[in-house]
Amino acid sequence: MKQVEGRIGPERYITTLTTRDLEWTADEPGDLGGTNAGPTPIEQLIGALGACILVTITMYTDRKKWPLESATIVVRAETDGSSTLLRFEYELFLDGDLSDQQRERIHQIAHKCPVHRVLESGAPVEAV
Repeated sequence: MKQVEGRIGPERYITTLTTRDLEWTADEPGDLGGTNAGPTPIEQLIGALGACILVTITMYTDRKKWPLESATIVVRAETDGSSTLLRFEYELFLDGDLSDQQRERIHQIAHKCPVHRVLESGAPVEAV
């Protein structure tokens, strides 16, 4: 089981998150009462999807020994005006001497990243 711990202290909305020996910060923008010390939890979720897609396609192309030199992703999340996410969309830009078939396959593999699968499955969230 994967685990991330979070702690919030007296400085309103700054949240310190840790996993393994890594630490990072989440916060809210100033106009919502935060200090803008880090991305919001929703921005971190959007970033997690983008990072997962990039890592997944890189692992795949490394195994295939395909000439993917670099990849860039832009992920957008549509909301209902609040923090409720309605859908995600992304643009994937691939650099390297890849054939059209390889590019098409990479786009197919992008849909198989673990974060994408979790979001599509609607994995339950339960308090224990």
